[in-house]
Amino acid sequence: MTKSGVVTDVYTVGSYNDIDVLAFEYYFDVSGKKYIGKDVTTNSNMEIDNSVIINYIKDNPSYNISKYENIKDFDSSFIIIGLIFTIIGFFLIFKGIKKGIITLKILQFGISGKAICYAKTQTLIRINDRRIYKVKFKYNFKGKEYKTIIKTASWYKFESNSEKEYAIIFLEKDPSKVCVVKNLPIKI
Repeated sequence: MTKSGVVTDVYTVGSYNDIDVLAFEYYFDVSGKKYIGKDVTTNSNMEIDNSVIINYIKDNPSYNISKYENIKDFDSSFIIIGLIFTIIGFFLIFKGIKKGIITLKILQFGISGKAICYAKTQTLIRINDRRIYKVKFKYNFKGKEYKTIIKTASWYKFESNSEKEYAIIFLEKDPSKVCVVKNLPIKI
């Protein structure tokens, strides 16, 4: 429903893009009963006793808002940037959960094997001031060679270009899904 109201108080609550943001209080009558509301505007002409149009819920006029010129200079780019970061965050969470589920499946249903470390290269990534390395492994299963890469700060655990073998666990149905045992957390 719509009704006319009267401004009873106006005060500055801040600024937006170097424009004062004003809060104002108003009242209006519905069926002989007085209702009070508050709103904000950037209109510097807002004064006490100004007339404002009020939208309210018919069965509960205490839920109301003015139709006066509210802040219209809102920059929607903040919403878009926030939405982009939220989507990226959900994507990374989903990716981490998916990787965790695959690792759990490997640990539950995987079979053991041996792999040889054939290369180590440093990346540009640092975590807690520790360089992250890509460590490459190769292994054979049923006459076919597979390769995997892990990223770790514990690169010193692996000797590349040697015949030393490292324990791995992989899925028999999909041997490309693999965990290098020495890279798993200690408590597992």
